Amino acid sequence: MDITFETIHSALLEALDVAVLPSLADRNRDLTEVGLDSIGFIRFIVTLEAELGVEIPEEYILLARMNTLNKVMQVLSTVK
Repeated sequence: MDITFETIHSALLEALDVAVLPSLADRNRDLTEVGLDSIGFIRFIVTLEAELGVEIPEEYILLARMNTLNKVMQVLSTVK
């Protein structure tokens, strides 16, 4: 599967168990501002790995390293 912002957004919706998120047009917006906490972050990582068929290395699985859409995309582009 191709890694797109839409795929990441979909995984985020699933991890937060919501149907709609506030605008994420700013891809540098901190995801904690839209409700992502530590538990949600782990669910987000698990969902991304399952959806994309990748394994994110442990050194990247830190909310501070993947707290914006751009940072998530950057990390995923290294594991593709």
